[in-house]
Amino acid sequence: FQRGVDIVGREGIFGLWRGNLAVILQVMPYAGLQFMTFDQYQQALEPHCASHPYLMRFVAGAAAGATATTLTYPLDLLRTQMAISM
Repeated sequence: FQRGVDIVGREGIFGLWRGNLAVILQVMPYAGLQFMTFDQYQQALEPHCASHPYLMRFVAGAAAGATATTLTYPLDLLRTQMAISM
């Protein structure tokens, strides 16, 4: 709580949202990629795992998360560097 009061005292109320744009610019592509690739992986796995729907969803979700993380890692790296430089 004290840290928040210090930030507001030094930078004003908008200091609480500093860096939020960088997070949004990283989270939106990540979420979009994850949803899109989940559906693609699920369609690709359906002929092979139709009798095991929970396994199919698990594998599709894991693959979608790995794909989204791999493709958005450069954005995460930029966000981290921006946070360090502030």
